[in-house]
Amino acid sequence: MWWRGVLGLVACFSLGWLPAAEVGVEPGQGQADNLPAVSIGIDPANPAIELASPTGVSDTPLAANAGVESGAGENTPRVIESKFLATPGENKAAPSVRTVTVEETSTTGAFFIRPQLGRGEEKSWVFSLYLGKNFCPLFSGTGWSLSPLVEAGAFVWDRSNESLNGAGLGGGLTFSWGGYGWRPFIEGTFGPTLVSKNSFGGKHLGRALQFRSRLAVGVAFGKIGRHRLEVEAAHYDESFISHADRGFSTIGLGYGFSF
Repeated sequence: MWWRGVLGLVACFSLGWLPAAEVGVEPGQGQADNLPAVSIGIDPANPAIELASPTGVSDTPLAANAGVESGAGENTPRVIESKFLATPGENKAAPSVRTVTVEETSTTGAFFIRPQLGRGEEKSWVFSLYLGKNFCPLFSGTGWSLSPLVEAGAFVWDRSNESLNGAGLGGGLTFSWGGYGWRPFIEGTFGPTLVSKNSFGGKHLGRALQFRSRLAVGVAFGKIGRHRLEVEAAHYDESFISHADRGFSTIGLGYGFSF
């Protein structure tokens, strides 16, 4: 019938002027319940499909990927914004999908190694090597954090005709601020130390058990602050065990690497 042909032409003409369709995909319909609804815009003039997740910072951590350390705290990537762009490939029924994700990370939760070279009293050279671990911040705000750490290591004091060896443990806090490219910090640690003898040069240390107080100032840099340079000062004495005015002080330059 001729009127059926007319209706077909009208239908085709009307479909060509339909606005972009918006489809709401609710949780539980073909996807996990914890995923947000996604809005899909389809424009006949532009067959590209853009799926945009809610903007803003998501506190949900992602699994670690290549180049990003695994572990708890800020060392796990935090999504700032994710956008999924689907463009037609050779097969328009199966478009290719490209994902762009911006991540924010740091070395909190990572282990570190820190060699240090410096000078000590009695015209001595000092070399130390410490291993440790950073933990999640106790307190943090916009651009700053206060994080605990623990460390263990060994050291050597050397002068012209004698040397002294030692090893010890320590714990303390790191206060850091600034951006993720360059992040200055102040760090302090305190802990027990054992030395191989109770005198060095003209210094009488008293006992083999000493306590090491350390203060360092430096900057972390590189990808997620993996590298850092610092100037540190340390003092070894009997602390509260004895009130005698004994002790040994050092100052040096250290390099740290997180892994």
